[in-house]
Amino acid sequence: WRARPGRASPDISQTPVLEAVMLHERGDLQNSEEQCSKCRKGDGISAECVKMPGIYNGACSNCLLARTSNRPGSSGRPIRSYSAERRSISATISPS
Repeated sequence: WRARPGRASPDISQTPVLEAVMLHERGDLQNSEEQCSKCRKGDGISAECVKMPGIYNGACSNCLLARTSNRPGSSGRPIRSYSAERRSISATISPS
């Protein structure tokens, strides 16, 4: 995980942020046609749009991080626990 230059790294002590980072590390890098609209515009904290089929309703790791943001103008939506999804992500990765 690497943030874009000039952007602070996320606080991984928060569970939803850690789950977004896990998705970024273990998901599939999207090509330009598959990227979400925010990633196409370069709005994500990371330069890559990363998703995993069937996880988080197709949201990418950047979108998940945006949901946890406390920045002015953020939607303020309640943060959902994705523990089941996190277990699913971990289960799909074979041990090295």
